[in-house]
Amino acid sequence: MTKTKTNLCKKCIVCTGCGRGAGNVADMQVISWSDVPKKEYELLTTVSEKDLLIATDIGTTTIVMQLRRMRDGRVLDTFRAVNPQRKYGMDVLSRIQAAGIVSGNAAQDMKCLVQDVLKCGIEQFKKTVELSDAVQWKPEIKSMVIAANTTMVHLLMGYSVDSLGKAPFISQHLQEIHTIIGGIPTLIMPGLSAFVGADVLSGMYACNLGLTKEISLLLDLGTNGEIVLGNEERLLATATAAGPAFEGRLDAGVYGADAIGFLAELYRRGFVDETGLLADEYFDKGVSIGSTVMTQEDIRSLQLAKAAVSAGIAILGRTLELEDLKAIDHVYLAGGFGYFLKPEDAVAIGLLPKELETKCVAVGNAALEGAFLYGRAEFCHKGQQLEQLKARTKVYNLAQSHMFEQCYLSAINLPEMR
Repeated sequence: MTKTKTNLCKKCIVCTGCGRGAGNVADMQVISWSDVPKKEYELLTTVSEKDLLIATDIGTTTIVMQLRRMRDGRVLDTFRAVNPQRKYGMDVLSRIQAAGIVSGNAAQDMKCLVQDVLKCGIEQFKKTVELSDAVQWKPEIKSMVIAANTTMVHLLMGYSVDSLGKAPFISQHLQEIHTIIGGIPTLIMPGLSAFVGADVLSGMYACNLGLTKEISLLLDLGTNGEIVLGNEERLLATATAAGPAFEGRLDAGVYGADAIGFLAELYRRGFVDETGLLADEYFDKGVSIGSTVMTQEDIRSLQLAKAAVSAGIAILGRTLELEDLKAIDHVYLAGGFGYFLKPEDAVAIGLLPKELETKCVAVGNAALEGAFLYGRAEFCHKGQQLEQLKARTKVYNLAQSHMFEQCYLSAINLPEMR
């Protein structure tokens, strides 16, 4: 999986695995197969060319579905939508609170909202199949595989979310789920914990984490920052609250990776000092960068978010007893944020240590890719690797770590300019 330059200038509403990022609805770019860098898949000779699979990523903000041919991985159609549950709040905690109100019907409504979106995607794909120009055989949608965070799974299935919103944050539904949605047999991938869900496990599966002695770091940054570190001997996964800082301000056309780039450039030019403080003349109104204004509040939000992620990486490294973070061999940056993030900017603000700058690879929507790969493996009765990966991964709760406060506070300032 490598970064691939394209001639498209618009960013998409969601990342579908092609390596472009998040944008606003008005500028949504339709991606055709000819635009997408082709990845080499093992050709499954035991699978017919007519066997199709729907891979789905249900995110807190967006929902992406792909209709793919199992035999060679080819994407035949893509469906994207904003998650309509956002009317109950932009983050999972808001939706958990809304679903927990006994006198309301928010929980049932959120279940129906997402299922209706999935059914719309399925209907679009059925029309694609009907219009197929295949003469000798007719394609057939065999199943759908869904990757989602733990809260999204609970809301989709109508499970109680009460235990997800309060300590000790326990989920009773982390196993693989089989159901039917829109007439399609559906498999919902298993999760790891209340705050490290099936989307993270799916991303690990897509990136082949834990299969070699080489140490890999997977980062998927958004409202929550999910972090996985390890190799074939040991795997640790955690999540840390990043707030809206990494989401950017889409209404102003500013994306999370852009915001980090802006801050890095301000720091390099001396507009911001090591503590993140803007120069006096810019403190009240901020600094204009093109049509964007970066304020002192924006900078503080980014500092707190990057400190939480930096602390998480450092703590997992210490827990694995790494002598130095330079022992990490690969850094996988997932999602649209990861694709547009320049490693040198991430290093400049202290999101990533300098030792990892040259080891970063963007992997697009790893959760969506993992859903496809797992669905294909399951169809061939070879899906045991995911369950083994889950069993070998230990979830680390940063909130219970005696190291977190010290690591977090020491990471708030910007690193010394080299």
